[in-house]
Amino acid sequence: MLTLGGDVRLDSLGDLFGFGPVALGPMAVPFTVFAVVGLINAFNMVDGIDGLAAGLFLIALAGLLWLTPGLGLLSVLLLGAGAALVPFLICNLELPGRANCKVFLGDAGSQLLGYLLAWACVVGNANAMGGPDAVTALWLCALPLADTLAVM
Repeated sequence: MLTLGGDVRLDSLGDLFGFGPVALGPMAVPFTVFAVVGLINAFNMVDGIDGLAAGLFLIALAGLLWLTPGLGLLSVLLLGAGAALVPFLICNLELPGRANCKVFLGDAGSQLLGYLLAWACVVGNANAMGGPDAVTALWLCALPLADTLAVM
């Protein structure tokens, strides 16, 4: 629905090989679907340690918002999701005064984090917004993706 209904897709991978932009052409929609589903599953698989998926999301979110200031309403949604994760991290990281306080993110929560980050990376990829290209967005999500490759 994100790709076909919302017309959000990766049209170019940027200067991936150093020879100029790599245009996806008719493969833009299937590649975008593959990338979004891959990032959703990557965040689902990395959610094994208390607070790991939330911490990685906040780090990637900070980098994405710093590189893409023109996300508009999407940045408000992302900041709201990041603010909702702060109490979750306070409980799960067992900071002083918060012993024996655990909250479970679950599959739906970790998949939502992956979806929001994938959506923001694809929307921020548009050159009109001045956001990062696909390679930079890949670096922002490198740790969950590398973990998924290692698990597979």
